[in-house]
Amino acid sequence: MISKYGLVPLVVIFLINILSGVFGFYIKPDLWYISIVPIMLLMFSLYFFRMPKKPGVEDNKIVYSPATGKVVEVVESEESEFIKSKVTKITIFLSVVDCHVNVSPVKAVIDYINHVPGLKLNALDPRSSLENEYVLLGLKMANDLKISVRQIAGLIARRIICDRKVGAELNQCEVYGMIRFGSRTEICIPIDSGFTSSVKVGDKVNCGHSILGKFE
Repeated sequence: MISKYGLVPLVVIFLINILSGVFGFYIKPDLWYISIVPIMLLMFSLYFFRMPKKPGVEDNKIVYSPATGKVVEVVESEESEFIKSKVTKITIFLSVVDCHVNVSPVKAVIDYINHVPGLKLNALDPRSSLENEYVLLGLKMANDLKISVRQIAGLIARRIICDRKVGAELNQCEVYGMIRFGSRTEICIPIDSGFTSSVKVGDKVNCGHSILGKFE
């Protein structure tokens, strides 16, 4: 299934394929091979804009991964923008072949959204967390526990999509946005929340399917 966030790019690429096909096979038959590149681009885009795996079962004690990729950081840190306390920060790197939609790790209400312009450093660079463009989503659970999820642009990523507004309710594993092409996603959970991480650096996770940890 194709994500709604990919419909416009896919239509544009499909039209390019039609034009290149007409040019390569009818106007300039000796240049038929130029249509190969748009076809490959279309195939890649269909794969890139796919929807994630079937989500896991809703459980308020579980925190699901908000993104698909590789865990590159699990640390104690300070989150000063929304939670404003010490947190467990889990960072996930999304390569260009990973599914790039983002889902809510818990059932919650959106309490805060902030889009900050910035650089386009490689998402594997630790500095990208501080200097790259990002959208921070602040979630508040029914028990008033705050969790933040940050979509961070990368070297190739050129657009961060978050199509929800403050006050909107998100079900656990519900899709709320996407980062187009290579990027990074961070989730922060308060240290004093009773959360215990079950992932380590190097683990592969799938959004809405892989469990990052549980609350006691």
